[in-house]
Amino acid sequence: MTDMPLIDYSCGDCDEVTERLIRDRNAIPESVSCQYCGSENTTKVISRVHFKMHKRSMYSEDFMEKALPAMKQGKDTSDVFQQDGDRRSDEAKMFELSEQVGKQIDRTLTKRFPKK
Repeated sequence: MTDMPLIDYSCGDCDEVTERLIRDRNAIPESVSCQYCGSENTTKVISRVHFKMHKRSMYSEDFMEKALPAMKQGKDTSDVFQQDGDRRSDEAKMFELSEQVGKQIDRTLTKRFPKK
């Protein structure tokens, strides 16, 4: 069985990303129809990487306990921990922060690797 890559295409008209499963690795199209607006003005982009760790956490609970106060007081992070009525755990809030960092990285990659 041959692997079939998932390719992300960014739309130049609506800025949405369309993901396509390509059945023939040797025939990856340079563009596809945007699934959001139908435009053909799309280009391949670097895909975000998703993975699940099946090993122990990189950081010990002791480290996290020491880092949490700084995150709660940080200029760019304190608002996440101080939202009124937010009943999520601190761990869930830290996960949200990591997702925000991932989105910032995606935006940076998009700017650094402009569309053709």
